[in-house]
Amino acid sequence: MSFKDVSNKADFVEQEQEILKFWQETDAFNELRRLRAKSNKRFSFIDGPITANNPMGVHHAWGRTYKDLYQRYHAMQGKNLRWQNGFDCQGLWVEVEVEKELGFKTKRDIEEFGLENFVKLCKARVLNYAAVQTEQSVRLGYWMDWNSPDELRRLSAMMKEDAQQEVTIQGPKGPITGTVEQVVGMLGLVDVGGSYFTFSNENNYMIWRFLKTCRDNGWLYKGRDVMPWCARCGTGISQHEIVTDGYFEVTHDSVFVKFPIVSKKSDFSQKSDFSEANEALLVWTTTPWTLTSNVAAAVGPELTYVKVQHEDGWTYYLAEEAVKNSLIGKYEVVGKMKGEELLGWTYRGPFDELPAAQKAFLEADYTHRVIPWKEVGAAEGTGIVHIAPGCGAEDFQLSKENDLPIIAPLDENGVYVAGFDWLTGQHSQEVAEAIFENLREKDMYYRKQRYAHRYPHFAVSIGLEHAGRVILGVVYDPMRDELFVAERGGGATLNGGPMSVSGTETLERSLLGTGFAYAEAERRENARVWNGFLSLSQGVRRDGSAALNLCYVACGRLDGFWERPLNAWDMAAGSLLVEEAGGVVAGYDGTPFGPYRREIVCSNGCIQEELAAQVSRLAKSDG
Repeated sequence: MSFKDVSNKADFVEQEQEILKFWQETDAFNELRRLRAKSNKRFSFIDGPITANNPMGVHHAWGRTYKDLYQRYHAMQGKNLRWQNGFDCQGLWVEVEVEKELGFKTKRDIEEFGLENFVKLCKARVLNYAAVQTEQSVRLGYWMDWNSPDELRRLSAMMKEDAQQEVTIQGPKGPITGTVEQVVGMLGLVDVGGSYFTFSNENNYMIWRFLKTCRDNGWLYKGRDVMPWCARCGTGISQHEIVTDGYFEVTHDSVFVKFPIVSKKSDFSQKSDFSEANEALLVWTTTPWTLTSNVAAAVGPELTYVKVQHEDGWTYYLAEEAVKNSLIGKYEVVGKMKGEELLGWTYRGPFDELPAAQKAFLEADYTHRVIPWKEVGAAEGTGIVHIAPGCGAEDFQLSKENDLPIIAPLDENGVYVAGFDWLTGQHSQEVAEAIFENLREKDMYYRKQRYAHRYPHFAVSIGLEHAGRVILGVVYDPMRDELFVAERGGGATLNGGPMSVSGTETLERSLLGTGFAYAEAERRENARVWNGFLSLSQGVRRDGSAALNLCYVACGRLDGFWERPLNAWDMAAGSLLVEEAGGVVAGYDGTPFGPYRREIVCSNGCIQEELAAQVSRLAKSDG
C-alpha cells in the first residue's frame, strides 16, 4: 500500500476554506447544539461585545479566537451553551463616524439635523458593520448563533429609508413582523435569536429601570463633579477614550505666574497686617485658561523650598530643585525651608477681580491659601502647583479634602460662562495670549516657556454643578458587616438565611447562598468560589428561606455581585435565574426551573416560591 504524497508547501488558507466548507456541508455547529440541548450541564458565556462600527481589526480576531476556544472546550465536556455573540452599538465611536459621513463639525449640527434622524443613521451603520463583522467572524471559524448578514444589511437599508415601514423576519420559532424600528429593537431576544445588540429596547429599558430603582431607594442624588469633556462632541470623555486615542504630543505655552503673598499666618480667623513688598509664590501651569478659577496653591510638605531675591525687585518662593529651570536673570538664595512651613500662607489670586471668584469666596468665607499635596514634585515647574477644583479631577479631589470652594468656568462648548467678565463668551483654547497680557498689566506675569507634553487633543475638564451620582454605601455596608461577623464565626444571618464562611465545611448545596458576598470574600483565604458562586456552609435552611437570597438578586432588591453576569433576559417574566442557576440546581433533584419560570413568580417578577420549594426538597433529601 503506497502513501499519498504530501506537499511540503502547505496552503493554510486553502485548508481553512476546506474546513469551513466541511462544517457547512455537515451542519456541524447546529448538530453540536442539538446534541448538547438535552444536557443538564451548562456553561454560560456572556460576550463582551466589540463595537459594530467598522470592520474587525486583528486584535478583535485574537480575542475572538480565545472566546471560540473556551466555548468549544466546554461543549466538548458535554455542556449546553448559549452561543450568543454581542455587538456594542452605542457611544462616540459610532456617532463620530456618522458625523463624518454627513460632514458635521459639532454637536450643534446633529441638533439641527434632528436627533431622531441621527439615531436612525447610527443604528443603520451598526447593522451594516454587524453584517461585515459577522462575515469576518464566520471566516475566522468562530462558532456562534449568527444572524444572516444579508438580513442585517436589509434592515440597515430599510432603517435609512423608513424606520416605520413594516418588515417580517424569520425567528427560530416562526416569522416576526413589526416596524423596522420595532424588529431591530428586538434583536438578540429569545424569539428572534442571533447576536444581542446593546441598542435593543430591553437593554435600554433595563438601564432606565436601574436608574428608577436607584431613585426609588434614595441612592440617586445631585452633586458636583469635574470630568474630561469634549467640547466638539458636547459629552463627557471616559478615561479609556483619553488613554487610547485622546493624547497627542503637542507644544504649548506654559506660564510662570506670581501669586503675591498676603499673610504667612495659618490661623485664618486672625487678620494680619503682614505686607512685605513684592513677595510672591512662583507658580507654573501648562493650562493658562484655568488660572481664572484658582483657589489654592499646593506644595510638597517634605520638599525643600527656597526664598530668592531677584534682580527684578521681587522675592520668590519655589522648590530648591526647580530654581535653575524656573528663574532667569540674576538672583540670590537668601533662605530655605520645608514645604510644611508654607502651609496656611495666604496670597492674592491672579483673577480675584472676576465676579465668579468674588462670589465663590464670599459664600465660602474663604481666601487663597497654601495646602499640602504629597504628589507635588520639583522635576517640572516650580514645585508649587496651582489648584483649580472646577477645572481638573485631581484638583476637585483636593477641594473635598481641604474644603475648598469650586469655580467652574466653562460650559459644555468649552466657552467661559457668565461671571468671568471680559472672558465670558470666549473659547478656553483661544485665550492664552489675552490672559498673559492681563497678567502683565497686573504685574503677576513672570515669563512663559514653550513646553512639549502629551495632552488630550479633544478634551477640557469642566465642572458640573448637578451631576447625577449613585451612592450604594447604604446597600453594601450592612452586607459587609454581616460577612465580617460570619468570618469571625459569629453565625450571622442575612436575608432570612444563616451563613458561615468556612473553607473546611463548604457545601456545594449552598449555591443558593448569598452570592453578593463574593466581592468581599474573594480576598479572604477562608472562602472559596464554587461554580461561579460563593460557597457558604450552612447556607440552606430546611424551611427554604435561603431561596430569598436569589429572589432578592433576581428582583433587583439586592445589588448582588456575582463572579459572572446574570442574564437579564425577560426579568419581568421571572426567567433571570434560569440561564445561570437553572441547569446547576437541576443537578440536585432532576427538576429544571424552565417549566416553572413563567408560572410561579413573586410580586417583583421572581420565581421565589419555586426556589423555596426546590431548597425545601433539597434539605429534606439531605436528611
